[in-house]
Amino acid sequence: SVNLYEAQQEILQMNQIKIVSDYYMEKGDGELVKIKSGRFKKQLEEAMADNDEILQNLSDNKYSYDSIAQVFNDYNRDDNK
Repeated sequence: SVNLYEAQQEILQMNQIKIVSDYYMEKGDGELVKIKSGRFKKQLEEAMADNDEILQNLSDNKYSYDSIAQVFNDYNRDDNK
């Protein structure tokens, strides 16, 4: 399995407090790697290379950065079959 973690930060921008999220994935060796919005597909393809369905869905743009939790749920569910 590959784990997803979300770190939230409050920032003050234009006199308004906004919450910004960063995502990290934990690979098998326990290392946390920040998932960058511009590279998330490439990063997930590398981490989930053993699941052809996930790779195809990423290639077909069925997942977006905003639905990143769904990718991990699908991968880990398939991994536990």
